[in-house]
Amino acid sequence: MAKGSSYLKIFFIFLPLSILFIVSVFPLGYSLYISLFRGVMEKFIGLENYYYLIQDPRFIDAIRVTLTFTAITVGSQTIIGLLLAFVLIQPIVRGRSFWQTLFLLPLVIPPIVAGVMFKILYHPAFGPSSYLNFIGIKPPLWLEDPTMALISVCIINIWMWTPFAFLIFYSGIRAIPQEILEAAIVDGASGFRMLTDIILPHIKALILVVVLFRTLDNFTAFDEIMGSTAGGPGFSTTTFAIYAYKLAFKSWDLGYAAAASTIMFLISVTIGVMLVRMVYRG
Repeated sequence: MAKGSSYLKIFFIFLPLSILFIVSVFPLGYSLYISLFRGVMEKFIGLENYYYLIQDPRFIDAIRVTLTFTAITVGSQTIIGLLLAFVLIQPIVRGRSFWQTLFLLPLVIPPIVAGVMFKILYHPAFGPSSYLNFIGIKPPLWLEDPTMALISVCIINIWMWTPFAFLIFYSGIRAIPQEILEAAIVDGASGFRMLTDIILPHIKALILVVVLFRTLDNFTAFDEIMGSTAGGPGFSTTTFAIYAYKLAFKSWDLGYAAAASTIMFLISVTIGVMLVRMVYRG
């Protein structure tokens, strides 16, 4: 009986480790292996892909776009989500269930669908901005202008994922003892003081968790960008994920794409470890 119990324990330990190996460790190792070859496993070239990659201006530009995109979206989602949660806990707000449902709706829309939907909304001929023509104002070229295009895809991602931040912050604020909030109101604390002196210290760890999850997720943002701009115009919205996709499945240079993925993975892990340490300290 004891022997059978030991086998069962080994099985339940071995099973999740096997799944982790299959879905994480093996793909990473195989990607690293492919990165040592040219093209589609044509010729072993060692670290040559990495040598050319760190000198590739398009790869450097993809990293720049990814970092800019991540900084804008994560910062905006955190601030807007926190403000929405703070407003919704106010006693004067009525119909909280309705507003919660409304705020969370973007989460149920697939990113590729959101990308195509906003592409239609941004269209200067039949999107909402087309009505500017009636008052003699030329509609902005949301997806055609390189500067506006990056802002436009950021807006899509912010719209999609601010509800995630809102949900986390709203739950965290609701978990603060009601006596503390009521005492602050009795003492005459303004809404700003209540937010900065009471709420923020209590949910500091949650803020770091939101930043961690959204940063790591936005480093691989793909669907909404592919659905709206496909990385254009030019390379203005070519994030790392779009760059790697085009290398692998349009140029068919799997080795170069794998090398790019490995470098970006190391950057993501480094940033992730830094944020995790901040969470634990918080």
